[in-house]
Amino acid sequence: MRPQIFQVFSQTTWPGIGDIDDCWVLASMQAVHAVAPWLKLPGVKRFRAEANRPDSPNRPDPGDEHDMARALRRLYPDLRIEVVDGGDFSDFAARVESGRPAALIVRSSALPDDLQHGFKEIHAITVAFDDELGWVVANPLAKAHSKPEPIQKKALEKAVKGFKPNVHAVLMPTLEEALETNEIHREEVTALRSRIRKLKDKVKSGDLNIDND
Repeated sequence: MRPQIFQVFSQTTWPGIGDIDDCWVLASMQAVHAVAPWLKLPGVKRFRAEANRPDSPNRPDPGDEHDMARALRRLYPDLRIEVVDGGDFSDFAARVESGRPAALIVRSSALPDDLQHGFKEIHAITVAFDDELGWVVANPLAKAHSKPEPIQKKALEKAVKGFKPNVHAVLMPTLEEALETNEIHREEVTALRSRIRKLKDKVKSGDLNIDND
């Protein structure tokens, strides 16, 4: 199974959005939603509070990968995220291609022209790997409810290195790993494991008539 980004969380319409510096908040929540859509998403103010980075309208206050992770771990302690602080792009790309979307920091002016959406500075986006489209970007500056946009891996690497030589991001777990945190899924798995244990006990005891169990 692959994570899915069905529509972009846009800074132009998101409730409680402050300014352009809130891109890292939307990129983080978009990444979470791609693997765990059952989880409730907080408002921007709450996310910033959990990151210990409240909004300051009179000065720039963007968050980095550590701020993203701080908020995500407090909001979703069971979700196994991973901070990438200066990681190798090839290694990061392999992880995303394995089914782990990410909130990623790039230089917007280094993105392809049609993916910049009029912004040229340091920016946070969500990236994922789609079985049909390949690499896709959900840019918080894109039109609300629009589809994620395809991007070539080399173009994404250029945007990453336009910010710093290596990767700065927060990786999500795979969809299967995230599903393990779902309470309904947990109950079903617990019941199934109990059933399996009972059947194994029947086999060990020599009572192989398990159809009526």
